[in-house]
Amino acid sequence: GVGLDLGGASQVFASLRKLGLAIIFIPIGIVAGSILGGVFTALIWDLPWQEGAAVASGFGWYSLSSVLISEIHSPLLGALAFLSNVFRELIAVIITPLVARWLGPVPAVAPAGATAMDVLLPIISRGAGREYAPLAFFSGAVLSLAVPVFVNLFLSL
Repeated sequence: GVGLDLGGASQVFASLRKLGLAIIFIPIGIVAGSILGGVFTALIWDLPWQEGAAVASGFGWYSLSSVLISEIHSPLLGALAFLSNVFRELIAVIITPLVARWLGPVPAVAPAGATAMDVLLPIISRGAGREYAPLAFFSGAVLSLAVPVFVNLFLSL
């Protein structure tokens, strides 16, 4: 599997080092795009922008974001977070290979969000190429760490 490839590949860290500090711009771009999308959607649905930003801050990690939002805000918004993040993952399963083919391997990491480090990792690796698996894992790990930070931030505003 991909995990064994990542763990056993000596070039994993070399490929990440080759990208240098630019590697951090990938999860930053995903954070910005996700939150802007959440704010835009909230405004269309006549919800407070903070709620849309908090829901989008799940970055696909539906099990954590829905629980956090339910506890901090309300079960209704937690259910919305659960559904929107499940749908993000399902859509990512379908479109990631297409994004890799049409837009290139680096943009193929974005639809997965936090799930780029686990559920979507084999799909990204297959669609974008094995050499992009370390990048996907890194991006997914950064986004996973960001979920509680951004959910708490937006729901405290």
